[in-house]
Amino acid sequence: MAFDPKDHQHERFNPLTGQWVLVSPHRLKRPWTGQVEKPEEEKIPSHDPKNPLCPGSSRPNGKVNPNYDGVFVFDNDFPALLPEVPSPDESDDVLERSRGTKGTWYDFAFVVCTLLNAYTSLVLYCARVASCCQSA
Repeated sequence: MAFDPKDHQHERFNPLTGQWVLVSPHRLKRPWTGQVEKPEEEKIPSHDPKNPLCPGSSRPNGKVNPNYDGVFVFDNDFPALLPEVPSPDESDDVLERSRGTKGTWYDFAFVVCTLLNAYTSLVLYCARVASCCQSA
């Protein structure tokens, strides 16, 4: 029998911790004998005024989105990167080694008809974002 990492237990080495980790993928094949409940069907509104990404909604920073149709690109209200920040001092301590980084973080919001299925919505979203990025 040939080894198949998707079916046979094995250990993998974690270079960050220097330890071996047990992987047991065959356990996913255990039968489930517990209760299985049908999820409730959720009625998704075409516009949710509480959603800060919807057209015309207020965002947490107080800005109001325009009544856009399609893709709306805006600076992230709480970005992971800022365009202008000071750099940290250099340190000889290997555990406190760091370096500065700067950037701009954008968010993309889009309007998709809720009657479309998820796959079609995703394809339309990707096409709209690609088009928007090319024009930016």
